Amino acid sequence: MSIAYIDTKKFQPNDLQDLFLSVEWESGKYPDKLAIAMESSNTVFSAWDNEKLIGLCNALDDGIMTAYIHFYLKKLRKTAGLSQSQLAKEAGVSLRSIQMYEQRSKDVNKAQAITLAKIARVLGCDIEDLLETEII
Repeated sequence: MSIAYIDTKKFQPNDLQDLFLSVEWESGKYPDKLAIAMESSNTVFSAWDNEKLIGLCNALDDGIMTAYIHFYLKKLRKTAGLSQSQLAKEAGVSLRSIQMYEQRSKDVNKAQAITLAKIARVLGCDIEDLLETEII
């Protein structure tokens, strides 16, 4: 797998639809609106495996000082081919914690470093990939 990272806001609606539905996001049912939303965003980075869109990072910012970049645990987990239960078991983390991080009812940025390290190890990613980062 050779992944290319691209700074673009232009997407084919079907590419966005496939990506968003792969993580069961309701917005994937509205690919034309997603394409418009990406074009209207300030900053969008995407990850491609050849011609297939496999990841997306949309930075929400005020255009002056602050930007929030969201990385999604659910997408990383699904890319690894794991269920929430499998990830929880392999990482030694409670299933409820995984569920709450994915639903954003528990702030992943406040998780203990050891918890993030365990999850990152199982997913084969860096701890930073699990965080929601504020850039100033």
